Amino acid sequence: MLSAILLASLAALAWAVFMYFLKPYAKLSFVRTPLRTLAYFIFATVFVAVAFMQASASLYGNATWASIGFTCIVLLYVNPWLYRFSRGEHAESASIHPDLELLRIDDRFLISKLGDVLFQQTVFGMLVIILRGLPLAALSLLLGILLALGHIGLVFRMPPRWSAYFIISAGIGGITLPWLILFVPGGFYYSVSFHMLWYVVSGIFHAKSESDRMRSKML
Repeated sequence: MLSAILLASLAALAWAVFMYFLKPYAKLSFVRTPLRTLAYFIFATVFVAVAFMQASASLYGNATWASIGFTCIVLLYVNPWLYRFSRGEHAESASIHPDLELLRIDDRFLISKLGDVLFQQTVFGMLVIILRGLPLAALSLLLGILLALGHIGLVFRMPPRWSAYFIISAGIGGITLPWLILFVPGGFYYSVSFHMLWYVVSGIFHAKSESDRMRSKML
């Protein structure tokens, strides 16, 4: 349990550094500085993976050809194709909140956000591995709460409807994560794929809604 608390604390610190220091002061962005943002999250991922080697080895080592193939298809084909297909349907960039870069439908987001998603799924996947001795229902509820709490800082950075949207979505994802990690071969890789696909589909949907709302105001 102590290792789980330490891991969660390190993850919270890494996220806080990015959101409250690197974004406002170092001007890191998922769209404007994709490589630097990717590098930060890759470094954070490697750090926690090495610090908790046994859990990360169990998490990453459960790969299957199906899970790797599915991940490659989603990341390299499906997500970029969805962006290309929907291009031009999103709202003008000037109207987009700086923390809602998923609405920009920019290919650079797919590069940098993958680092963030990999970090999140690594941390919470390792928490599942560390805490798998708990009853499954309790573990699912705990992960749902932890993932929701992990996004609670968005309340101070985003409009209420958006922070609530991300917090609720994170909670739902956290509840399903233990089932995917523990019972599906290669579940970690599917979780990364589904998480990225959620950002893409969610961004496209809400960007189009925002664009339609702006057009209706102009009429």
